[in-house]
Amino acid sequence: MSVARKHTFGWSIEMLRMLLDRRSLCLVLSALTVLYFLALSLGVVLYRCPLHTSTGFPCVGCGLSAAVLALLGGRFSQMWQLHPFAPYFVLLGSMIVGSAFLPDGLRIRWNAFWIRLEARTRVHGLILTILCVFGALRLLGQLLMTQ
Repeated sequence: MSVARKHTFGWSIEMLRMLLDRRSLCLVLSALTVLYFLALSLGVVLYRCPLHTSTGFPCVGCGLSAAVLALLGGRFSQMWQLHPFAPYFVLLGSMIVGSAFLPDGLRIRWNAFWIRLEARTRVHGLILTILCVFGALRLLGQLLMTQ
């Protein structure tokens, strides 16, 4: 009698598949992201972190937008100081943009590549878990510094 092995990060495959299979959702996310970063690069802030605004403490994503802009501008040490997970989110964004704009035949292969990679490595679930630990440690550090 064999028991099916349940993967810790199995949810990440289905979430990735649901996202990449919906071209219209990828188009909307791509457009919103471009608009957001265009506004930010022009000095217009469209979103402020509610946790940081109300408490002064950073959330898990605080600094990510500025870090992505620093990364895209080639300012790697600044990116690292702002948020070390920026490269992952740029990669995630490229997956979404590819799924939004590639022609159907290439898009199917593109999506299959990322889903196979996730099935083999569970990299997205692992990175998101590490991101949560990073956020908790950063918050703890801020809490300890304020006392």
